[in-house]
Amino acid sequence: MVKNILKFVAALAIGTSLSTSSFADGADSHAGIYLGFSGSAYGLEMDGKETSAGGDNNNTATGTAGKFALIGGGEIGYSMTAGENWLFDFGYSMIPGEAKLETNASDTTDSDATMTVDNYYTLSISPTYAVSDSAALYFKLGYTEADVAVTGDITNPGNLEGTTLAIGSRTQMSSGIYVRTEAGYTQFDGLSSKGKGSTGGVATTTTYAADPTAAYGRVTIGMKF
Repeated sequence: MVKNILKFVAALAIGTSLSTSSFADGADSHAGIYLGFSGSAYGLEMDGKETSAGGDNNNTATGTAGKFALIGGGEIGYSMTAGENWLFDFGYSMIPGEAKLETNASDTTDSDATMTVDNYYTLSISPTYAVSDSAALYFKLGYTEADVAVTGDITNPGNLEGTTLAIGSRTQMSSGIYVRTEAGYTQFDGLSSKGKGSTGGVATTTTYAADPTAAYGRVTIGMKF
């Protein structure tokens, strides 16, 4: 639902901008189509719960796992003037490649499982205030999604979906080159999955539930056209 709303708003805004005039020189210097490449530092935290049932393996365990990574990516978007010093920035950012997480669904070796996450992207809208011709500040609201695939004796938990909030600054040069710095976090929807195994010849069922969140810092260098 959020994704569809953002797509509609972005399409409407771009169409409307074709028939409206520009406002202020400060906002104008930041308006236009842009393309950039980014480097991000990501920290991922996952609060999880594991429940096992069957045989002598009836228990519930909770825990928190974390991971840190440096990742490259890219962005493309369009900024339109919306007032004397205001703009609306509609963007799409993506991190290519994939990340893998290996786990064991139970005490048996035949329950090994691998989870692969790829096609990580964010569709966003960012109200932006032009401080000057060369500097702007913004707040970002985005919809984030990533594909999830699993192999092994575990059910697919479904794709990652969540809401991204961020703040940032943008420096625009007269040559068209811009530098963006951004800090934000993503709250993903809960994930759930099941794994099956056996203990002492008795079938067991293991259920997993997790609430992942991600925090990041990002620097982007690109060109406004």
